[in-house]
Amino acid sequence: MANGKYHKEVQEIIPILRDAAQQEILPRWGKVVEEVKGTSPSGYKDTVTAADKGASTFILDRVRKIWPGSYSEEDPCIDDPDRWAQEFLWHFDPVDGTLEFCNKMFRGYALNAAFLKMRKDRGHWPVAGVIYRPGDDTLVYNDGSPVNHFFRDGKLVDLPRPSRESVLGWVRAVDPSQRLIDFYETLGKNLGVSSHAVHLGGAGASIIDLLEGKINVLVYNYNLTREWDWAMAIPMIRAAGGFLCDLKGKEYESYNRKPTKDRSEYDLRGVIASIVFKKEEIIPHVPADLLEDRLPLVI
Repeated sequence: MANGKYHKEVQEIIPILRDAAQQEILPRWGKVVEEVKGTSPSGYKDTVTAADKGASTFILDRVRKIWPGSYSEEDPCIDDPDRWAQEFLWHFDPVDGTLEFCNKMFRGYALNAAFLKMRKDRGHWPVAGVIYRPGDDTLVYNDGSPVNHFFRDGKLVDLPRPSRESVLGWVRAVDPSQRLIDFYETLGKNLGVSSHAVHLGGAGASIIDLLEGKINVLVYNYNLTREWDWAMAIPMIRAAGGFLCDLKGKEYESYNRKPTKDRSEYDLRGVIASIVFKKEEIIPHVPADLLEDRLPLVI
């Protein structure tokens, strides 16, 4: 399997993610106490734990020595001009799927890492990505090559050929949306196939499930995700021949956006991804009210 343009950078990050999991995340399995960062008007709680914070510090202490300006969900370094001045930097979600982690879904959470490159318009774009799921020692990365690298228990795994015989739609097990389940049923009818809602974990873990074929349509119909939930997946999904866009069919144009008081750095328009169905097969069937409010108010 050929190495990509950013193979060296990815190989530097992987052991740091593994060590963060071993030292800061797995020892806290089943022992963490949730802290509430914010609550949405609908009552949804945005939480954080010592595992998130410990893993973030562990990773950034090491990565920033090599890549200044690198940041994470728990340490966005919004006062550091290096974050927007560097040609290359990493960003991380140290425990993507905090609710899944707290609910002991060992395949429901992951560590996300995206390698960003500055473009001519000064915006950044993910050129490589890594997802590590400690619960079952699953690692997937794209280093800029036209293929993804998928490992379980340290061994390279050949992924099955994706099927489109039925719609296998992702639903977040810890926060299921009946509106989304109904959408998958409608989508299946419109495509002339059966449909099944598959209750799984958070964003990073769900991308692994998408690449592995456990699901073939991923619709994140909540308005709370930020760029670190999805940026790492862009190179992977493109290498697999798929797409990732918002609920209106528009691709996100840049990453590493500056936080604003109105919180518009959130990906407010949701996410749709697939590697077997085309965008044009899905978007026309998305109802205007599919997006649900989970955006927390800061407390």
